[in-house]
Amino acid sequence: MDWLFALGIIAPLVIYMALGYLFRILKLVDQPFIKGLNTFSYKVTIPLVVFYNLYRSDLGTFNVNLLWYALIAIPIVLLLFTLIIHFTFKDKAKKGSIIQGFVRMNQTLFAIPLLENMYGVAASGVGAILSAVTIPITNVITVIILTLYQDDGKVNFKKIGLGLITNPFIVATIIGLIFVFTGLRFPTLIDDTITTIAKFATPLALIALGADIRLNKSEFEGNISGVVVSTAFRLIAVPAVILGLAALLGFRGMDLGGLLCVVCAPTAVSSYQMAIQLKADTKLARLLVISTTLLSSVTIFLFITFFHNFNLI
Repeated sequence: MDWLFALGIIAPLVIYMALGYLFRILKLVDQPFIKGLNTFSYKVTIPLVVFYNLYRSDLGTFNVNLLWYALIAIPIVLLLFTLIIHFTFKDKAKKGSIIQGFVRMNQTLFAIPLLENMYGVAASGVGAILSAVTIPITNVITVIILTLYQDDGKVNFKKIGLGLITNPFIVATIIGLIFVFTGLRFPTLIDDTITTIAKFATPLALIALGADIRLNKSEFEGNISGVVVSTAFRLIAVPAVILGLAALLGFRGMDLGGLLCVVCAPTAVSSYQMAIQLKADTKLARLLVISTTLLSSVTIFLFITFFHNFNLI
């Protein structure tokens, strides 16, 4: 693992966002198109990626102890940090975006490439299965939190329940799990089509995000504290707690490395689209995707170096 590899993962994300911004400056896209693209990413392409990651995972070759650790530790740690934000910030829309910023991770683009570079192609399954475990957890937490913050202090359980069962990410997760546990598989033609669509989902979402960027003072007004806190939680605090506990419990090598690659990932690109749909602070959500994406190359490198120096990965 070196800086060139880390930058090789981060650079395409930045380029896609820059292209989106350039397209808008050159007036190649207008606001209705950008809005439509964000909606399409949220409802179609990114949920398809969620399904695809589950669809291709193989639970049979996975360390069950690591699976249980991920299922228990990750939601507990995320919920503890969520409580900190809940009682620290007042604005509901901002709280929703801050929490989503450190809860949802971009495992799709980071976990598997990082693992393959560290341990070879055979390790990609660990990243895929860990992603399959964390994606449902983080999606459920996020949908509940964002739906809860939509109303003025009123807990509408019917609305939260309806939001969960109709959310594209949750629906994709349920369908994906059905395929995993039943062993169902698509014909090659359909499989190849899904694979192709999944490949352009993240670039499409990033271009839409970049096209919505406004580099002016109003973009940052009232958002600096939220960006700093959520970025620090996503890239430093949350990974440090989850990985530290895992190391103390005896996880080593590929297992700890796989967990590192998942929990150290920057904020999920689709969090911006979800913020739009569930009425969170979209400016803050956009800034968090950008800040965590740019800084993750540094923090991922430091985490890997630290654990490698102690012969833990």
